[in-house]
Amino acid sequence: MRASDSSVEVTRTGLPRFRLGTVRQSRRLAEAETKLATLEDELPAAEAWQVELEARHASLLDDSIAFNKLISVSELFITERSGRH
Repeated sequence: MRASDSSVEVTRTGLPRFRLGTVRQSRRLAEAETKLATLEDELPAAEAWQVELEARHASLLDDSIAFNKLISVSELFITERSGRH
């Protein structure tokens, strides 16, 4: 460390004293890096969950289409049947 370093102040005893702002910035950076590592660790599980949700959505969409076709056929049958009587 140099005495001219803007983040360090040298005391009369010759020991370095770090500026409070720099310590806070370092702490915040460390916290951000920890959060990033956690998110990166959780990413595969989140991606797997997304795939599962997309599969469920596709299944529900297929069911909805099939149900609508059934309703259409049923309405047609009821209409034809009531027209014959």
